[in-house]
Amino acid sequence: MKKYLLGSFAVILAVGFSAFSVPTKASKHFTALDWYAIDPITQETVSSTPSFPNDEKSVVLSSQDCTDATAPVCYIGAPVNSSVPVGTPASNFSDPSQQVLHQN
Repeated sequence: MKKYLLGSFAVILAVGFSAFSVPTKASKHFTALDWYAIDPITQETVSSTPSFPNDEKSVVLSSQDCTDATAPVCYIGAPVNSSVPVGTPASNFSDPSQQVLHQN
């Protein structure tokens, strides 16, 4: 009888401890992109070298220096190590998560 009582007690403890454990929250994963500067007049990339390589949008937002109020897009984000030639229109990157706007 003692061996059943000890086993039952162990099961009750295991169920009790698992019932009161705190679930882990899934952390948001932000994708790092290569960020390219956009010319305020032509709204095209000005360099094939990213201004902010392998960075998250929040870093670019805190560092942006877009001074022309008429330029809607200041930087566009492309997948890391992708090729974005000079003169690529900002309109090619219509996903809001890939744009840093002057209004941001």
